[in-house]
Amino acid sequence: MRVAYITSTDPTNKAAWSGTHYYMLQALQRHVGEVNALGPFHAGNVLEISGKVLDRLCRLQGRHYDRDHSLLRSRACAKFFGEKLHQGRYDVIVAPAASTEVAFLNVKDKPLIYLSDATFHLLSGYYPNFQRFGRLSRWEGNQIERRAIEKSTLTIMSSEWAAESAIRDYGADSAKVRVIPFGANIDTPPTREQALQRLTTRDPVCRLLFLARDWHRKGGDIVLESFSALRAQNIPVNLVICGCEPPDRVFDQGIEVIPYLDKNRPEGYARFLDLLLNSHFMLLPTRADCTPIVLAEAAAYGMPVITTDTGGIRSMVEHGKTGYVLPITARGSEYASLIREAFTSPMVYERLVVGARDRFEQQLNWDAWGQRFKRCLAEVNVNIN
Repeated sequence: MRVAYITSTDPTNKAAWSGTHYYMLQALQRHVGEVNALGPFHAGNVLEISGKVLDRLCRLQGRHYDRDHSLLRSRACAKFFGEKLHQGRYDVIVAPAASTEVAFLNVKDKPLIYLSDATFHLLSGYYPNFQRFGRLSRWEGNQIERRAIEKSTLTIMSSEWAAESAIRDYGADSAKVRVIPFGANIDTPPTREQALQRLTTRDPVCRLLFLARDWHRKGGDIVLESFSALRAQNIPVNLVICGCEPPDRVFDQGIEVIPYLDKNRPEGYARFLDLLLNSHFMLLPTRADCTPIVLAEAAAYGMPVITTDTGGIRSMVEHGKTGYVLPITARGSEYASLIREAFTSPMVYERLVVGARDRFEQQLNWDAWGQRFKRCLAEVNVNIN
């Protein structure tokens, strides 16, 4: 089977869409067939200038224009990718996070599989950058999302939260909607034995990991609250903040800040894996999220996650089994209480560690994703031979 893989980004770049475009492409090659990457999309000068003009007009009214989900861009994408499709012979089109790219695309008689971690409706008013868009952008974004879903042979979402929105907000046929959680974006996941080593090497210091690029949206202030609360309870604790910086400088020997880690570089990737292997808990009190890939990466290493009940997170973290999912109103003291309970009870911690690794092996890896994707194709009569 020949797969046309449509993305706005360069799918060979592990930094694009947190690496998901890259690892999904690899899974398709292993489980489905020959994959031809048709991205990235290159916007021309006219499109760029038009988008900037519309954005300036919107700013006069105190709003922003969403150039990524504009009708102008979507039609330009249709022309760009339409020509690419015409140049080759493909059996199926796979379009992850590519509603803009496929909304006006002439797919002819080719099956189109649209994948995403959210719908435009869910993101509008939820993510901070989506809250600033004006009525024109909201209308265009919803039109693009609707057309992409209606055009798809199958819509695959990474969570029940997103799948329900496709059905409820865009009228998708439930028989043509599936949920497959994304896998961990790791080249060589640890063996089960390596992941469970954390149970045999008990460290007296509780080591917390906060992996995030957006301090405010990911709940960085609650992370610091949790750290302070554990200290107040006489729990020896260290914290690594990786990917962002606190707005105010932190002076504490127990806190290490790594503003940026380039996983495309061997030394950066090695440090990333070391953090996953040697931390006791991942702390992610996020304010707004879809299905963060770091949750799957934590599960690969058997690391329990303490996170928030928002977006599609419950499709990745099982409360009390692989970690804890707290209400959005929870503050640092509540996170600290759960961490203390698990860290000081070997039986509780072992249950969470084993549960996290089990979840990775069963669902949160790219081979499991590829196998389920292949079955989904067969369910909608897409010939995979």
